[in-house]
Amino acid sequence: MNKTIIGALAFAATLGMTNAVQAATMQTGTMFKSTINGGNIVPTPIGSSITGFADLYLNAAQTELYYSINLDNAALDSEEDGTVTKIHFHTGFADEASPFHVLNIYGPYDDADADFASRNHPIVVSGIWSDADACTDDGCETDPATSKALTPYLDDLFAGGLYINIHTSKVGGGEVRGQIEPVPEPLTILGAGTAIAFATGFKRKLAKVKK
Repeated sequence: MNKTIIGALAFAATLGMTNAVQAATMQTGTMFKSTINGGNIVPTPIGSSITGFADLYLNAAQTELYYSINLDNAALDSEEDGTVTKIHFHTGFADEASPFHVLNIYGPYDDADADFASRNHPIVVSGIWSDADACTDDGCETDPATSKALTPYLDDLFAGGLYINIHTSKVGGGEVRGQIEPVPEPLTILGAGTAIAFATGFKRKLAKVKK
């Protein structure tokens, strides 16, 4: 078993279960998830072969949102119809379609720390959204095509008011999407260990990329 999870379980044993879960939540932040497919497109669902999922983790200080996105039957480096052209976080609830970006992961302005472990069949990309990602030029806050700071959108994040939009050469407005949703509370101890491992391993990977 992962040593981090063993440590979390040992920590739980020193407290009452309820207190342990609450402590784990405070120490490890919040997990989010997203299921990505064409059926989520509004107002008219799309029958797309592209499917995927995302795991996201907001640190306890709520200053960094780690994301890992996996897309099957999708490619960046391809001339096939339906090639992925843009990957964004948008504002909007599940019944809303919005052109307003909060994070550009891929196109038109790429997330600087986005790491593509695989670019084609599947696409696997991970990175961190923080206030440092905000565009600082005049008018950026109201420009729908620019990345924004994380902090002003924390309420939207917790309310399920953000989604991942995958644009393709076939459907420019978005062929598949997935709502970003908090993992139901209470956070389990096993989930706490996973969250710690996710964030720690991710930081190590990004550090290697930046060297």
